[in-house]
Amino acid sequence: MTRCLAPWSAVRAVALLTILVIVTATPAYADEPAPAPDLYLDAMRSIAEGRQTDASDALARMVALEPLHAGAWLDLAIIQCELGHAVEAERLFEAIVTRFSPPAEILEVIASNRRRGCASWRPSSKFSVLLGRGVDSNVNQGASSPFFNFNFGGALVEAQLLPEYLPRGDQFTVVQSDYSRDLDANGTTGSVQVQARINDHM
Repeated sequence: MTRCLAPWSAVRAVALLTILVIVTATPAYADEPAPAPDLYLDAMRSIAEGRQTDASDALARMVALEPLHAGAWLDLAIIQCELGHAVEAERLFEAIVTRFSPPAEILEVIASNRRRGCASWRPSSKFSVLLGRGVDSNVNQGASSPFFNFNFGGALVEAQLLPEYLPRGDQFTVVQSDYSRDLDANGTTGSVQVQARINDHM
C-alpha cells in the first residue's frame, strides 16, 4: 500500500512549462531577444527538479541580461509567488503589465496567480509501506561445503560440519516503510527507511 501526498513541485514545473509555450507562441512576444541558452536551461532544469531558489536566481540573471524578455519576467514572477514572496511577485506582475502590454492569455495567467495568492512555500512529503513474502535458501548463513580441513599435529585432517552449520532454508515476511520530506525550496530532501524481516521458523 502506498500513500503519496500531491507532488506540487512537479505540478508547478508542468504549469510553468505550459506558460512558456503560450508565451513563445504569442505573436506579441516573437520579436523579443532569445534568452541566454545556459541560463534558460539552468532555470528549466531547476524547475523540473524542484529547485525553485536556483531557478529564481537563474531567471533573475536572465532578466538582468535580457530586460526585454517578457517570458523570463513572467517565469520569475510566478516562482517568486510560489516561494511566498508576494510583494516581489506583485512588483514583477505589475512591471509585465505596464512594460510589455501582454496579450489576454498572459493577463489571465497573471490574474489567476493574483487570485490564488502567494502562499508561503510548503514542503511535500511521501510515505509508503511495503509488505512482502520471500524464501531464503541460506537463512542461517551456513557454510557452502560440509567438509573442512585443519592441521592436527602436523597432519592434515578432514572433518565434517554438524548439520546445524550447513545452509538451511526458510520463508520470511518483510515489512518496509519509507518516508521522505522536502527540507527547503531548493530540492533538499530528507528520508527515513525502516525495515523488519521475520522468518517463519529460524
